[in-house]
This record gives sequence, structure tokens and C-alpha cells, in this order.
Amino acid sequence: MRRLLLILSFLLTFTTQADLLQEGVSASNSGNMQKAMDFWALACEENDTRGCLLMALAYDYGDEVKEDRKKAFGLYERACKDGYVQACTKLGLMYEEGEVVKEDKKKAFALFSKACGGDEKLSCHKLALYYDHGIVGASNKLIALNFYKVACDGGEVDACINSARMYRDGRVVKQDYQKAKARFAQACVLESRLGCKEERILEESGF
Repeated sequence: MRRLLLILSFLLTFTTQADLLQEGVSASNSGNMQKAMDFWALACEENDTRGCLLMALAYDYGDEVKEDRKKAFGLYERACKDGYVQACTKLGLMYEEGEVVKEDKKKAFALFSKACGGDEKLSCHKLALYYDHGIVGASNKLIALNFYKVACDGGEVDACINSARMYRDGRVVKQDYQKAKARFAQACVLESRLGCKEERILEESGF
């Protein structure tokens, strides 16, 4: 529920015409999630696709309503088409995993590209992985490194680890222990034990 409310608070900052969404969050705060869903459904029906996104998240996570990922998928589609990149990331993940919809890595890649362009750091990390491992085309590790760096700076801990290893091992770019150490340090700040361990190893090695 905390994640849902944080996203709602973010969405509400962009407009004062958010009465239905606000009514929904008030209902959810009082423990009446069904009433909240009713308000968000009205918003969605009135083409305020923030309401669609919030319903999708609730169905996706089973957040005090019965989990229904097929419903979530359709609602994410509406929200993504309307420019809400959080929804595009979720759709990409669904196409990638192939449980709710037929697996389609090319569609996932396209959705991650759209979402990363809208500053969705998880999608940037996904793009890095696709380029790194050549999932939908030829591998391009230099592009992968750039996306890892963007995602790491946005708080994606695995992206910090992956970019650090590239610098440490001299993959793609010239070996640079200082940059590797800095990326491991970022991962450590993000509470990665591995990041802390690798940073300490480099520190003890004189870097």
C-alpha cells in the first residue's frame, strides 16, 4: 500500500483537478480499498488514466483487492499509451516474463525504451541488460555500460554492481579501479552487501 500511495502522491502534484484520485486515497487510508477502487475506476472512465494506473497497481500486487494481473495488464496499457511511463515499465516486465501475456522480448524492449526515456530507472537497467547480453539483437556492451550508469545513478543497485564489474575487469572500457570502487560504493550506500564487500576489497588493495 505504501508504494501505491507514494505513486499517487507523485501523480497528484501535476494537477489540482484530482478530486476522484484524492477521494480514492482517503478511502484507502481509512481501510476501504474497494471504495478507493470505485473512485479510481470513475477517474479512469473519465479518461484520467492516473486512475487506471492506480487500479492496475492494486490488481497487480493484490493490494487489499483480489490479485488480477490480466485486468492490471489492460489498465497498464491504457496508462502507458497516455504517457505514464511507470505503466510502460510494468507492461515490459509482463511481456518479458510471459505469464500474463505471450512472451515477447522485442515488445518488452520497446516498452523499456519508452519508459527509460521518461526517466524510469528500472527500465534503463533492463535496457542495459538487453544490450549487454544481446537479448533482442547484437550485443553492444558500450551502450549497456551507459544505461547501467544511468540506472545506477537513479538507485538501481544491480546496475551499480554491473557497471562496477565492467570497470574492474576492463570490459568494454579501459580498466579503472577507481571508477569500479565508486560504483561499488554507490551499491553499498544502496544497502548491497556485495557492493560493500567489493568496495572494501579494492580499498584494501590500495585503490
